[in-house]
Amino acid sequence: MKCVILLCAFLISSMSFAANTKNKQPLIIALPDVAPYASPQLTKGGFYPELIRAAFERVNYQVEIRFLPFKRILRMLTEGQIAGAGMVSYKAEREAFLIYPKIALYEDKLRVYGLKKGAFIEPFSGLESLKGYTVGAYQGGFVEKELAKLKISYESTASIAQNVHMLIAGRVDFITTPELSLNYLLNNELKDFADQVIGLDPPFKSDKHFLVTSKKYPESKTIMDDFNRGLALIKADGRYDEIRQNYLKGVALY
Repeated sequence: MKCVILLCAFLISSMSFAANTKNKQPLIIALPDVAPYASPQLTKGGFYPELIRAAFERVNYQVEIRFLPFKRILRMLTEGQIAGAGMVSYKAEREAFLIYPKIALYEDKLRVYGLKKGAFIEPFSGLESLKGYTVGAYQGGFVEKELAKLKISYESTASIAQNVHMLIAGRVDFITTPELSLNYLLNNELKDFADQVIGLDPPFKSDKHFLVTSKKYPESKTIMDDFNRGLALIKADGRYDEIRQNYLKGVALY
């Protein structure tokens, strides 16, 4: 009987040691360098690396974040060279080599912004409401194409910061930008303009960004299940919102 008990204790100990050993091997999670979502230039790597680490740490995983070009990330995921990646949008064809989670890592809102003492639209009902105004848009983005399709006057820039400067200078009446990116800029390098900018509600589009795992990576389904559990835990205990507020300190809305 003692031998059986000792054997059981040994097996449990061995299983526990194996699990701990596995969890001590850092999972390599890649993200593109796109501030403030993720960047090696930001404290703790940015918004998404903070969320990803917090969720995985809650379920006893260690994570190594790598910043790589997005095309390279997709290739590495296809080949199973890395465990997963963040800031990935959903595309049906990607399900051939990716496992998507139950819920998005973050749902970013695309909004139209103007000046508190500038043009006013009431009620705002989407990009169509911008007819008759000049709009600042990110060069090469889908919004630029939508504005052109709707025959709305627009000016393109290479950055959101340039869009803000055009708005402040009166060169455009409104700008279009992801909510998180603009809030971060107005709370950091463009804080002198923060009290002049106001957002139009509701957002005209939402973008869901996911953390995904590679189907060719060992135990990827287990890793994803554990991540889903970790993400739910940090949402339940307030850690998720705590991290989010560091990047999304509100700009007033109409």
